[in-house]
Amino acid sequence: MSQSLETRVSDHIHAVRYL
Repeated sequence: MSQSLETRVSDHIHAVRYL
């Protein structure tokens, strides 16, 4: 279950980096 959260966090971080 931790992997799912990490994946979502990684995606969010990437989106913020793009901004």
